[in-house]
Amino acid sequence: MREARGDWTDEEHDPEGFALTFEWQAAEGARAQHLGELLELDHAELRVDAGGYGVCSTCGSAIPAEQLELRPARTTCVACTDRT
Repeated sequence: MREARGDWTDEEHDPEGFALTFEWQAAEGARAQHLGELLELDHAELRVDAGGYGVCSTCGSAIPAEQLELRPARTTCVACTDRT
């Protein structure tokens, strides 16, 4: 897709233009989301190393293990998340 997009310059008159743009935007959106998730996991790893993993950053309560299984990078407990 990157190669096809690099060769094309006129989306308006290219029958494949819209499809390429749509696919490119979807791929870039997924890439950005995955990079964000990796960054959150890196931060979670730092909290593990510092001994603060699984502790709510707002109230200091323990975050339930079930919630950490669903979202390992979670930084707030459910109660604090619901308040925001």
